[in-house]
Amino acid sequence: MDIDLKTLTFVLGITHIMQIVVFYHQYRVNKTHIGIGWWLLWSLAEAIGFGAIIIRNIIGHDKAIINIQNTFIIAGTIFLYIGIRKFLGKTINLIILIPLLIFFLIGFNYYLYINENIELRSVILNLTIGLISIITAYSLYTYKYKSITTTANFNSIIFLIHGVFFIYRSFEILNGAEVNNFFSNSFFNLLPFIDALIVSLLWTFGLIIMLNQSLQSEITKSKEKLQLIFNTSPDASLITSLNEGLIIDANNGFTSLTGYTKEEIINKTIYEINFWKNISDREQLVKHLLSNGSIENYETKFLLKNGDFFYGLISSKTIEINEKKHIISLIKDISIRIKEEEIIQQKNIQLEALNNEKDKFFSIIAHDLKNPFNSIMGFSELLIEQIKENDLEGIDKYAEIIQQSSHNAMDLLTNLLEWSRSQTGHMEFNPEYLELNGLINNVIALLENQAMQKSININKTTPKILTLKADKDMLSTILRNLISNAIKFTNTNGEIHINAEQKNNQTIIKIKDNGIGINKNTLNKLFRIEENISSKGTNNEKGTGLGLVLCKEFIEKHDGKIWAESEEGKGSSFYFSIPQ
Repeated sequence: MDIDLKTLTFVLGITHIMQIVVFYHQYRVNKTHIGIGWWLLWSLAEAIGFGAIIIRNIIGHDKAIINIQNTFIIAGTIFLYIGIRKFLGKTINLIILIPLLIFFLIGFNYYLYINENIELRSVILNLTIGLISIITAYSLYTYKYKSITTTANFNSIIFLIHGVFFIYRSFEILNGAEVNNFFSNSFFNLLPFIDALIVSLLWTFGLIIMLNQSLQSEITKSKEKLQLIFNTSPDASLITSLNEGLIIDANNGFTSLTGYTKEEIINKTIYEINFWKNISDREQLVKHLLSNGSIENYETKFLLKNGDFFYGLISSKTIEINEKKHIISLIKDISIRIKEEEIIQQKNIQLEALNNEKDKFFSIIAHDLKNPFNSIMGFSELLIEQIKENDLEGIDKYAEIIQQSSHNAMDLLTNLLEWSRSQTGHMEFNPEYLELNGLINNVIALLENQAMQKSININKTTPKILTLKADKDMLSTILRNLISNAIKFTNTNGEIHINAEQKNNQTIIKIKDNGIGINKNTLNKLFRIEENISSKGTNNEKGTGLGLVLCKEFIEKHDGKIWAESEEGKGSSFYFSIPQ
């Protein structure tokens, strides 16, 4: 059966229109792939070229139609070459393409309009198509990437065969093959049309398959990247079904945090592994997700495999897997932060309490400082007036009161200075080996006049040699305050006993008096700065209210302890210990 070239040309036109529809759809769906737009232009140009052939069939030989026909066919071939290069991520090789295009435009138009020669015109057309097809085949074969290797090799072979065929046809025309009658049903005229029909169909399917392979490869790589990100995230990640809470996947961060293995939790529900400490929190999260689709930084408690709980900050988003709603969640362990916040809050409460205590204490100290100075100022004025009037009666008593008030003020200021240095870190702690007997003797000598005024006898019972490691200045302050207090609260002709012994790797020092003693209520408040216990001595001596607090702080710097035993009317015993 003879094949009508005119009918075949019409079929080719319809085929290219179908190609336009196919590539337009692909271009619209996959705009990110630059080459597809050029493939669409190829099918458009080819359709116009074969449309011109159909018109030429109707109106006969017309140079303008011939020019349009062949220019668009060459343009389609070039568009296809550009599309392949773009698809492969390569730039256009203009060094080859521009000379070929110039060769075609000048040569073809010269032999069409100036020196009409259909044979040379056909040679130029076939050579141009053949060479462009061969460089397209080369690009596909050379620059293909792994995921499209098979399809790229197949398409490159088709391009190569197509190019070789047209170059062969050029040589046949030069050898005298008949081309004068374009629509004659000769085998030589038939071959290009059959080639165009078969090759265009093969290219269409080949390019679509190559595109799908590329897309599939990108999807696979994206999945692998997402899986890698999912698994390597330092935070715990979890994918569960929305309603049932079925665990679909969990990353390494989740297993490291909770102690579960993937095998223990996959395809189990979060209810089965008892992950949420309060299930109502998950119900609240699901309710929010159904309304908003996502939630960020929802704070709650989760349970570990071992039963312990941790504070977590969960951010979740709904996703669809197999047309079913799921939740992908990112969970951060914020237990350390919560504990730190609790510690800071507790410290703030303690700091506020300490500040309140110190404010109260300083107001008391300020009041206590005014009393001795008021006495000094008042009796000084009386003393001056009596001296002016030569009235010397009683001035020795005024001088004694002024002296005692001065001592009280000095004691208070000394303790206050030492305590403030201790509180601000300006008092250095320098422990050294000391001989305790000598230190006690020095303190007794310092307070001897005070004891003699009340005829108080101070006894000392200690080993002949007793050494300990302590800060000399601090230990002196401790002994001075405790012995001074004992003198103050002991009646005239009383006794004070100082004992020291080493026991259980500790040096224990005891200062006992037979004075007025301390009631139980006051005894429980000793050593506390906010209480500021200050009582008058047996001769109305005024206490500083700071001495025992200072003793406690200095003893604690030595990792020691201080305590007291007392009974009203029967005296008091103060003890402190310093580790060896």
